[in-house]
Amino acid sequence: MKTDDIIKFIKNKTFDDKVLIPSEINAYEIMNISDMSILKEIAKHIDKFEVLKKTETWPKDSSRQYILGSIDKLNTFLNDIAEGVCRCSKYRYVKPTPEGQESLGLIEILQKVQHVSYPETNYECRCTLCQTVYICHAHEVRFGIGYYWMKKKQSG
Repeated sequence: MKTDDIIKFIKNKTFDDKVLIPSEINAYEIMNISDMSILKEIAKHIDKFEVLKKTETWPKDSSRQYILGSIDKLNTFLNDIAEGVCRCSKYRYVKPTPEGQESLGLIEILQKVQHVSYPETNYECRCTLCQTVYICHAHEVRFGIGYYWMKKKQSG
């Protein structure tokens, strides 16, 4: 079941009797759902997603460990949501681009400082829901750009 289908079934209150199709689950898409009411409803069905953590669910190929890792992150994120944590808690598990998150309406970039002498960029971002401010540090890694998110320490 694709993410759009999950959202549709949650809205129609028919998700209970649906079966997840592992190959169609995109953990990253689910973690990027901006509607907290949808996320809270999905989190109520954590047991359906917990099953996806079993190794026998996935084919034995080179991507299985990557998939299992993303499913672990998804389940931890859904547990956070079930406990009342904001959707921005996902920045502990996934490291997306600030620009991409802003285009989804999940954050607002307050400041962007690009260093000229070395390929690094620092962002100050705010969650559009709970107003938590994050510092995101972007720098070159082996095969591209790595993004590291952390909550900004409150002064005072």
